[in-house]
Amino acid sequence: MKRFLGFIGALAVAVTLSTPGFSKCMRGDNWTKDGHKFYVCIKGDSFADRKKGKKVCEKVKGSSCDKPNTFSSSCNGHCYDANGKEHHSLSGF
Repeated sequence: MKRFLGFIGALAVAVTLSTPGFSKCMRGDNWTKDGHKFYVCIKGDSFADRKKGKKVCEKVKGSSCDKPNTFSSSCNGHCYDANGKEHHSLSGF
């Protein structure tokens, strides 16, 4: 059973790291502002787009950000676009 659970966990990590092209809202472990986790939504999912998302995070947060590791095609709550403008909801990414 432990091997099976380990396999499921490894599979979940692999799926997360190999996100499909439609996942463009991203968040890292330390992407927080005023005690709230936030997402950055970029129109693209390449390495360069993820790097841009990290830079937007650093602009919003005012300090360094981890690499993004959580991805979605939309965001509700605390969302920032590629320009660093806050939105309550972003979708269609």
